[in-house]
Amino acid sequence: MFLCAHIDNDRKRDVDVKNQHEENKELEKTFAKIAGKHIRMKRIALGLTLEELAERTGGDDKHLGKLERGIKTPGGFTLFNIFTELDLNPEAIIHELKKEKERYQK
Repeated sequence: MFLCAHIDNDRKRDVDVKNQHEENKELEKTFAKIAGKHIRMKRIALGLTLEELAERTGGDDKHLGKLERGIKTPGGFTLFNIFTELDLNPEAIIHELKKEKERYQK
């Protein structure tokens, strides 16, 4: 009896871990889209081209284009460079992502 309960607990834990992993993957995709939208809106508002922003941040315009479209997830240092150059407030992105996370959890 104890062994069966132990196996059931292990299976439940495996399912919980898998579900959390899937949720994290979805949130990462959502984060990429939200961050990209904010980057693009601010870049355009400042009248910068992708090439100009890439030059200012030490990045590549094709990679920045993928970030703006949410195809790629930006790394921490890349985000720091872009946010600093565009004077973007990460709080707005975090707030929007928290709202999306709450939506997933319902």
